[in-house]
Amino acid sequence: DHGFDRDTDFPRLQAMIREYKACGARTSVFVDPGCTVIAELADCGVDRIEIYTGPFAQAHAGGAFERELEACVVTAQHARECGLGVNAGHDLSQANLATLLQAIPTLAEVSIGHALFAEALYAGLGVTVRNYLDIIRRCASAPGAGGARQSP
Repeated sequence: DHGFDRDTDFPRLQAMIREYKACGARTSVFVDPGCTVIAELADCGVDRIEIYTGPFAQAHAGGAFERELEACVVTAQHARECGLGVNAGHDLSQANLATLLQAIPTLAEVSIGHALFAEALYAGLGVTVRNYLDIIRRCASAPGAGGARQSP
């Protein structure tokens, strides 16, 4: 439910990244918004980050999400400046996904699982997946959108 802890996890993380990269695997690290060690992650070979969007989603549900969204935006910008791809996920839903995609048009992937299936209980899986794809398409075609988006 949050990104890695730099002080406790970084040495083990570096060893794992080396091992995965030696096998040809792409690596992505789950980070909190406002993460301050993105350059270090890039230096040790990480390919992408995934921004933990739980605080944004919770704030969005309460209506005052600007600060949490800005932290995600700044984290994504820093990662892109360091040459990393940017994913995002946790508690994303039809209610908040467009806001995030419009603020960070360079997102490569979004992780949507729990909300998709919870929403599908009411609307059906096919309808729910189409709704998510419509949100992604609308945001990708909006003026200023620049990211390649993949389906949920």
